[in-house]
Amino acid sequence: MIITDIVPLDKKRSRIYIDFKFAFVLYKGEFKEYNISLNSEISRASYEAILTKLLPKRAKLRGLALLTKKPYTEKQLRDKYDEGEYPDSVIDEAIEYLKGFGYIDDVKYCLEFFETYKETRSLARMKNDLRGKGVSGKDIEKAYRSFEESEDSGIDEESQIRRILTKKRFNPDEADYTERQKMIASLMRKGYSYDAISNCIRNSDF
Repeated sequence: MIITDIVPLDKKRSRIYIDFKFAFVLYKGEFKEYNISLNSEISRASYEAILTKLLPKRAKLRGLALLTKKPYTEKQLRDKYDEGEYPDSVIDEAIEYLKGFGYIDDVKYCLEFFETYKETRSLARMKNDLRGKGVSGKDIEKAYRSFEESEDSGIDEESQIRRILTKKRFNPDEADYTERQKMIASLMRKGYSYDAISNCIRNSDF
């Protein structure tokens, strides 16, 4: 295996190419330890040590550092690792490690998401937002079933709609047909049902 290219990524890191294929990213300070130099051969022992020890340890620590700042879904964390150009095998190992200790839990993430936004977002929007974060439909539904069973878990979408109408100073009695249709369309884009919107507009004492 020959190191055919070393391409600086930033002041500290470089992309390492082996036999003309991208292999991994290393810090410049690690070159000496693993005998990394352009057009030289990398030993099997060094190659295996980088892929099975150095990078997995780095990825695990990177994941822990990210998760101490805010929660991530599995997909979001995988995207972060992709940005760091970690090999797929290293990403898989780091993800399984973090999941094993409960640091990544998409169902728990969904439960906390429902609790956080239950008073400001429609159920449809919350589910769509979670899908956008890479959460599977199965995990979303599992979390929502648990959420429904918890105390004080109700999502009062009509109250949300009324608050939006009040905030926008929308007066159904004064609005013409076009204004009504625009408001209905805007609310439907937020995930509220036509029936719920119509009921709020008809009963406009808010």
